[in-house]
Amino acid sequence: MAYSYSRGYYTDNSGAEVATAVLEAYADGVEFETLIKKNKAVRQFWYNIQSERAAKFKRAEQEKIRLAKLAEKRAEEKAKREEVMSKLSREELEAFGFVKKGKR
Repeated sequence: MAYSYSRGYYTDNSGAEVATAVLEAYADGVEFETLIKKNKAVRQFWYNIQSERAAKFKRAEQEKIRLAKLAEKRAEEKAKREEVMSKLSREELEAFGFVKKGKR
């Protein structure tokens, strides 16, 4: 990979190299599979893109699972709370602060 320090910033020029290599290969009529096999920079870049996509997909799936478990836990807690509240009288609910006392 080629790097440059233009204007005091660290920049990675491998993307430009890969883009140039891909465009030149397509202009010459080289197929994608052949380009991947022969050009190391393109191959590395492509595999990095694929691994990033796979990691992103895996994180999204894990987040869906986490949210589903959280929703299930909240539903269980709500059901338990409603069950307990159904067993208590109005006075007991008022005493515990679950129901505001009405004006008398």
